[in-house]
Amino acid sequence: MVYGMTTQRGFFLSLLYSSLRLTPAGASLLVLDLSSLAPEEFSLQVNRILRLLVVLLVWSMTEGVSMLWIREKNLQSPNARGYGAVTLIGAFVVLAFLQVFRSQSSQNQFLLLLTALGLRGMTRAGWEQGRPHLSIITTVLAHSLVCALSFLLALGDLPWPALIVSTALGALLGAVEATWNGPSFKSATRAWIMPLHRVTLIYGPVAIGMLSLMSALPRAYAVVIALLIPALRLVRATSSEQAISAHRFFLVAGLYLAFMAIMAACRAYS
Repeated sequence: MVYGMTTQRGFFLSLLYSSLRLTPAGASLLVLDLSSLAPEEFSLQVNRILRLLVVLLVWSMTEGVSMLWIREKNLQSPNARGYGAVTLIGAFVVLAFLQVFRSQSSQNQFLLLLTALGLRGMTRAGWEQGRPHLSIITTVLAHSLVCALSFLLALGDLPWPALIVSTALGALLGAVEATWNGPSFKSATRAWIMPLHRVTLIYGPVAIGMLSLMSALPRAYAVVIALLIPALRLVRATSSEQAISAHRFFLVAGLYLAFMAIMAACRAYS
């Protein structure tokens, strides 16, 4: 049985999951005050973030269709040709939007985007092909790199606090994606998977809280540490069951949304 996005889910949960995977594009908005920029510079920064968001969206859509094409092709289904045509069209659309993004980015930023997209592709293939031990790593790396790119587009460089924020968001979103694909782990026997999943649940609040206490972020961000309470409850649940259960997706997604909401509120307050 193939898991991942091809598994039948409710429309709302599927839409929520797909939307959450796009949120790293706006990671910089949770920390940086772009409203203080000159109007021209502000418009440029927002335009770059929107271009990144569109690239992620069309990549995700093409990625999904390509997985359907591969599945139908393996089943020798007559629908395979249609999915193949749509995949080809999607590939050209992705290339077009990559060029649009490239027109307002540096070579390093573009290479970082390509690396992140490659990791997202590896992640999707891992879920679909029964290799969750690969995907649980690549999903964190992919989301963290997109977050880092969001900061890089805004700042022109990547200071170490921005890197920590990127990994914090990437780890927690990686936990969301792993939970969504929980059934894939039923056949996984690697002992390090469960400890890694538990780390991704608690790393974000701890990392942001420490940055705040070190004055690398405004003190208001220390309130994020409060999310350790629900995060540790989720950790205990996964520890007692020794399983990454898809039934907890809504709880883990809620933790991620609360994390982002608190970060956004701290940005507004600061």
